[in-house]
Amino acid sequence: MKMLIIINLLFSFSIITYGQEIKSYNLDINIDVKLKQINVKGTIDIDFEKQDSISLVFWKNSTIHEISSKQNSVSYTFDTLSSSPITFIRNGRKLSLKNPENGDDIQTIFFSYECDMSDVFGFGKSFLEEWIEIGYYTSWYPVHYDSRSFTSQINISIDKDYKVSGSGIVVMKDSVWEMKHTWPVFDNVILASKDLKTREFQEGDLFIETVYTTFREADIDSVLLGCKDVLSFYQKIYGLKDSAYLKFVLSPVAGRGGYGRENYISLKASEFDLYLKKGIAHEMAHFWWTNADTDTWDDWLNEAFAEYSMLLYLREKVSKKIYDELIVEYTKLIENSLPIWGIDRSSPEAYTALYNKGSLILIEFEQALGKERFFDFLLTVLNEKVKNTNDFLDLAEKKISKEMRLWFENKLKT
Repeated sequence: MKMLIIINLLFSFSIITYGQEIKSYNLDINIDVKLKQINVKGTIDIDFEKQDSISLVFWKNSTIHEISSKQNSVSYTFDTLSSSPITFIRNGRKLSLKNPENGDDIQTIFFSYECDMSDVFGFGKSFLEEWIEIGYYTSWYPVHYDSRSFTSQINISIDKDYKVSGSGIVVMKDSVWEMKHTWPVFDNVILASKDLKTREFQEGDLFIETVYTTFREADIDSVLLGCKDVLSFYQKIYGLKDSAYLKFVLSPVAGRGGYGRENYISLKASEFDLYLKKGIAHEMAHFWWTNADTDTWDDWLNEAFAEYSMLLYLREKVSKKIYDELIVEYTKLIENSLPIWGIDRSSPEAYTALYNKGSLILIEFEQALGKERFFDFLLTVLNEKVKNTNDFLDLAEKKISKEMRLWFENKLKT
């Protein structure tokens, strides 16, 4: 069986959690493209951690038919009027479930519901006749913040003219598309299109699959080799990943941007150019840099390190001239930018601060320490699974010096 590698982009919402988590999803979904509607039935294994309820996030335009346990109704409230509790799921709403048996931790909860997907638009999601991409950002399934390592089996029914892929291993069985995540994940992304195509690359244990529709055929092999080159470069610096399979999706939706999940990347692109090379390098870096909360300014520990990694790849493997030009561009961009420290993650200024300013600070850090000490420190950050800025600064003081801690803190506050 093919194995996999990738990252994640996370979320947060303002509730107190107690180690609760979703352990697995087993869902049947019927996608009606013309009606822009999905119908879902199935079970979700939820660890309530002896708490009397759990808070989830769910697509706002949903009609719940049944939530039950052992054929008994489960009490719930679905607040469709308040704003989304998660920054990156703007059309999500809070769904609170009562624990049907307070004495038990893990409960198998049955769900039956339908979702109106006519309002699906924006980053990382689409419900167009030519391209369907639904997952975490639509919360078409009930999402839980702390559930970052569940498994799932999703059985997908759709018009026979459509082909299906997604963030898991996807095969067709008896006219139904079956998607499995046997490795720990935090998202269930489903892709569908009449024009869906795939191209594969295999070398030893490494297996890369590219999924696309309108992308230039002549550039597909370059994409596959580009993914291989970036992965090989990062593994030499940050260490080997546990798996050797990657699914790389080239979204035909207009615009730019991308996201990554465990063993899965989706990127808007139409040709193999510098933008795509940068996108591959940034998103793939998140295979390593993904431990901090993405809903707060601590996200610089994910994004600045991924952007720095992309710049490093360009410098060492593509073109020093292009790298130098980007450093000049970033330096101009941050002239009037806000400090990273305490920035509102949802503000328009956050991108420039976390990505551009953050990566430039890391380049200064590398120059101050020297490459060898700098990369030794990066490996320590990875091994320690640093999740917040205070822990990062404590580690800088412990492994380098108090002066370097103060230097870095000042940079983040400037």
